[in-house]
Amino acid sequence: FDTHSGQLASHQLEFPRIGDSLAAFAQDLGVLLDDVVVLMVSEFGRTAYVNGSAGTDHGSAHAVLALGGSVRGGRMLGRWPGLSPTQLYQNRDLAVTTDFRDVYAEIARKHLGLTDMAALFPGYNVGAGVGLLVGLDDLLDEGVADDVLVVEVDKGDFGERGEDLDGLQ
Repeated sequence: FDTHSGQLASHQLEFPRIGDSLAAFAQDLGVLLDDVVVLMVSEFGRTAYVNGSAGTDHGSAHAVLALGGSVRGGRMLGRWPGLSPTQLYQNRDLAVTTDFRDVYAEIARKHLGLTDMAALFPGYNVGAGVGLLVGLDDLLDEGVADDVLVVEVDKGDFGERGEDLDGLQ
């Protein structure tokens, strides 16, 4: 996708390949997809304007594509900054409106159960999240999981047999 030239033709070829691959992966996982979050992320975006070679150059803002059982899919997240020259970053790039660390932090919290975001992103004040995933808190708020009891258990409380808790659901 680093298409400095011939961008439309390249994307017409590559987008279906990615879509087909992700669909096959999801189908192969079946119900295990509930335990997976896949992110497709680029380290750079593209400029807002086409260059002289029918492509674009490296830019600031980029998109993130997410797949997984807990992903609230079928929608676009983030704020659209606009394409007028006064709305572009440095008059050439789509402006960044969401920090990638907020996306990663939401996955770390809701999917992986991590709590220490300062250790994950030192010096960055992580926000509340972007609304990408459905977590247990969301289900409780919506009344879907009212009959779920959440209990934190330290495996050490069960002595040598603590390893038996690894498969506990």
